[in-house]
Amino acid sequence: VGLFLYVEDVDAVVQQAAAAGATVTREPEDQFWGDRLGLITDPYGHVWHIATRVEELAPEEIAARSREVFASMA
Repeated sequence: VGLFLYVEDVDAVVQQAAAAGATVTREPEDQFWGDRLGLITDPYGHVWHIATRVEELAPEEIAARSREVFASMA
């Protein structure tokens, strides 16, 4: 099972989940589409994508940023 949850403060929620027994599978970091995103796996194996919106972007800006990100991966 995978879940995606928007919260007020992704960093605090990821820390709280880790303290409660979850495994942090990806530390929170800013994403090109305007979210700050972290991943945890709870003790039952459910994967949680936890995010906070940090920027409101136009679709054109997201597309431009995604091209930059994927070009740097090549």
